[in-house]
Amino acid sequence: MNLFSSKKEKQLWLYALICWILILSMLFLGQPLLQLFSNQNIQAGFFIFGMLLVAAIIAIHAFRQNSDKLSLILWLSLLTLFSMFLLRLGLPERSHLIEYCILAILIHEALLEKQKKSKSPWKVPLLAIGLTSALGLIDETLQLLVPNRFFDIKDIIFNSFAAILAVGSRVIVDTIRRKISKTE
Repeated sequence: MNLFSSKKEKQLWLYALICWILILSMLFLGQPLLQLFSNQNIQAGFFIFGMLLVAAIIAIHAFRQNSDKLSLILWLSLLTLFSMFLLRLGLPERSHLIEYCILAILIHEALLEKQKKSKSPWKVPLLAIGLTSALGLIDETLQLLVPNRFFDIKDIIFNSFAAILAVGSRVIVDTIRRKISKTE
């Protein structure tokens, strides 16, 4: 029995693994990089660049299929709310949201590829959110072993929130798209 249902699924899991390894590498590289880029303007520039990339990734993830005007309006509304929420957070929390949004999307796409014929509309999204949250928990637990890093339950919550945001936006757009197509 093959572990992967397709070459695309294998590739998506590889991308998710690389993403998670990069996130874990920040346990060791984060502090030196933060000191190197201690200027607030440089940090803000990196954050804006990261948010633009995440926005593009989430939009592509949600709008892979044909989109219509209502879906676009809904998506832009969700993105605006997400942006406003981020303005209220500190830099570490923002980075968790960026990192775990990307990881959640990669995991969700891999699971969608594996479960193409799943009858349950909630099985794949819930599994993607659960797996991403579990990886966030592992990430946070590993910080107990790293000097100058601390276990923080808030970070686990932010990791889970990022997964819910990334996967949930796709579920919302797909649900609205299905309801609109049924009424036409």
